[in-house]
Amino acid sequence: MGFENNKIAEENNKIEKYIKIMDKVIFEHITDEDIVLIKKWLQKDYIKKWYDPINDWIYEIENRSGEFNFIKHFIVKNGSEKIGFCQYYDCFLAQEDWYKINEKGITYSIDYLIGERNYLNKGFGKEIVKGLVEKIKMENAMEIIVKPELENIQSGKVLIANGFIYDNNRKYYYKKL
Repeated sequence: MGFENNKIAEENNKIEKYIKIMDKVIFEHITDEDIVLIKKWLQKDYIKKWYDPINDWIYEIENRSGEFNFIKHFIVKNGSEKIGFCQYYDCFLAQEDWYKINEKGITYSIDYLIGERNYLNKGFGKEIVKGLVEKIKMENAMEIIVKPELENIQSGKVLIANGFIYDNNRKYYYKKL
């Protein structure tokens, strides 16, 4: 009986931690003051390998009110602490070379990172993607596609945990909405 009680206590602990994460993940629109922090995050070894060249990312963020106004950029906060960055966009407007989209408002994509190392592997990535999916649903999109590097196993796991499926033919993850 004691063993079962310990198991139940462990499960309750996991549930409580998960609820705390959900309650504390907040998306705020990026401000100019956030760019310095994002640059710092992009320099980190566990991020840089997936986001190089860094200057391209910063250029997009700096031009978010002009050329890249179709991208919705966010700082991710846990309570009042800034812990990461994410964005979503209509693939028709971005026209990247890894997909072919012929109609506006149907297919979106996302990018996300956790900039503060002590928030890695604690469920925050999963919650960030979950939040992005909810935002994209409000755009009345039909699908989300994402193409992290295949070596970025953690990102793939986060996507799968959020219901994405890997398409071996197209070489990207997708989720029908």
